[in-house]
Parts: sequence; structure tokens; C-alpha cells
Amino acid sequence: MTRIRQAIRERTTRAQFHRLPKVVIAEVNSRVRGWVQYFHVGNCPPDFHKLRRYVADRDRNFLRRRRGRKPWVYDG
Repeated sequence: MTRIRQAIRERTTRAQFHRLPKVVIAEVNSRVRGWVQYFHVGNCPPDFHKLRRYVADRDRNFLRRRRGRKPWVYDG
């Protein structure tokens, strides 16, 4: 789990802003797809759920930062 998170983090850093989002997200999807195919034999739905949330958060934050928008913050 640590390695796949590190690989996703490396592909969604500020250093990748010069690349098209479509290319970055395609690389992340390819990496995650390979990881899921390798580990699908075991019973690990909780890990898949955590990874799905992590990827969604990283992609969302990557696109927001790339557009120059501040992340959503609750002000209540």
C-alpha cells in the first residue's frame, strides 16, 4: 500500500503541472489498474476502498492546484 501511494504521489506533485492532466491521470490509472490486478486474488476490499479514496483526493487536489484554485475549506 505504501509503494502504490508513493507512486501516485510522485505522479501528482507540482513538478507535474507542465504535463497535460489527461496524461497524468492516465498514468495514475494504469499504475492503479496493475496494482489491483495483482492483488485482486486476496480478499482486500477495505484496501481497495482506501486506495480509491486516496486516488480521488490526489487527482482532485492536483487539478485544483493546477488551475490555481484554493482547496475547499469548511468555514463554519
